[in-house]
Amino acid sequence: MTDQRIEDLGDDMSVPRKNGELVFDAPWEGRIFGLAVTLNDRGVYDWDAFRDRLVSEIAAAEEHEDGSSYYERWLASFERLLLETGVITSEELDARTAEHVTGVWDPHEHYETTSDATAAITRSEHTSKTRNIVWRADGEPINVFRRPGQLFVCATGCCCGHTERGHAAVPTELYHTEWARRRIRHKVHLSLG
Repeated sequence: MTDQRIEDLGDDMSVPRKNGELVFDAPWEGRIFGLAVTLNDRGVYDWDAFRDRLVSEIAAAEEHEDGSSYYERWLASFERLLLETGVITSEELDARTAEHVTGVWDPHEHYETTSDATAAITRSEHTSKTRNIVWRADGEPINVFRRPGQLFVCATGCCCGHTERGHAAVPTELYHTEWARRRIRHKVHLSLG
């Protein structure tokens, strides 16, 4: 079915090919292509809706001669479709973009999401982790995950989330009082961020 959908795009929007095979100049192009096809396969959106947005995106890019590549237009169309249909929120898109820009993105991590449609797509056993981007005292971003049992993550330390190993999670009310004064350091297991 994928081949038929690609053929249905028409000559004006044909996917780049070499010797009949799809051609991607960069890994992200193949990923965004695959993501668009996969979400359509799962019934998240209608292929015709995507095609219509791609047509208008290509026309606008050609009219303004912006020099964008085919897959940059594909990505813009795909983002617009996901935003307009409520599959992803602009906040979620901005958060993922920021992760890439700061270099703390993990391509193998699955994310918890706020929108119902996106949650249905990404639900797996790995979504029990929540992404927390924190900045160390030296200004470096670090990739910290909040696991089940963790109550918070801060820039200088965090509850490690190893409650399943018998370590006590820091109660929220203690964080602002006892932990802030460093009086429970040796009573609970903490790991530095």
